[in-house]
Amino acid sequence: MKSPIGPLIMRKMPVNDYIKKNLAYLKKALTKGVEEVPCLVIESHDYLCGKNHAFTYYGAQSQVIKLYKILEKEKKQNAALSYAKGTCRIALDENKTINLSYALKGTIKTEAVKKNKRKLFQKMGINLIDVKKGEFEKVKALKEEKDELLESTAQEEEKEDGSNNSSTEETTQKTPSDDKDIITAAKTFQRMNASMKKEVLPLLTAKEEATYTQAAIDMAEEAYKSVVEFMKHYDSRKKAGVAYEKPTITKLQGVIVKNDLQKKYLNVWKKIKIEHKKEMDALDAVSQTKLQRVEALLKEIQELETQQSLA
Repeated sequence: MKSPIGPLIMRKMPVNDYIKKNLAYLKKALTKGVEEVPCLVIESHDYLCGKNHAFTYYGAQSQVIKLYKILEKEKKQNAALSYAKGTCRIALDENKTINLSYALKGTIKTEAVKKNKRKLFQKMGINLIDVKKGEFEKVKALKEEKDELLESTAQEEEKEDGSNNSSTEETTQKTPSDDKDIITAAKTFQRMNASMKKEVLPLLTAKEEATYTQAAIDMAEEAYKSVVEFMKHYDSRKKAGVAYEKPTITKLQGVIVKNDLQKKYLNVWKKIKIEHKKEMDALDAVSQTKLQRVEALLKEIQELETQQSLA
């Protein structure tokens, strides 16, 4: 679930504002029935107000990846910086209190994170259940959704094997590798198509100003390539005169053709690249202005200190 606030803004907040924004996000996730969200945890963070606690950013995968890349650059200058990205699991207990568990991959020490989060969570009225390295066990519903295509194709193969065994006539020769290639291409397309709908396409229809990241560009590119790859396998089988197609494969081909996804995703990819470049150009100008302001402020401070020393 996308956060309405970018990670850079969240890092610059006083702790009380940070608490309010995160609570609002977590409560909204619960009302929408979201049980897990991408997150990034910094083991120790100095807030704008001067207090030090662990810092967690919750948002869409693209937002988390953006922050992760920024921290990778910062770590080159600060070797002590410790952080990890992963998943936060959200639940309500019998007292309607929010319970959070984290599964993270990175350089953090889980016990240090628990210690740094405990006081902050007490202020937020949240229970910290666990912080562990690795991944959560797959949620059953998610696993079923992920394996849906594989199961349906396996069932179709069994039916085809049965009909082939009962008949001595073969209208067209097919090979197992042909099936494997198009099934793999179909699974990749399904995954990327879902990611596009969830992460990228909303950027183009957002009422508020959207942030176009390199992660969004990469996702759009992979989605376009997955359509091309699937259609390549589908068309080659058709030209070879393959006598049958599995219903799932045929359905996916129909969705692609009906919605002209090959052209659509190519245009989306190009659009995201253009908007991202505009943002980078604008960011450079803003950064330059901020730097000039900081330099001017430092100059004023130095002049004031000089005046005080002479007084």
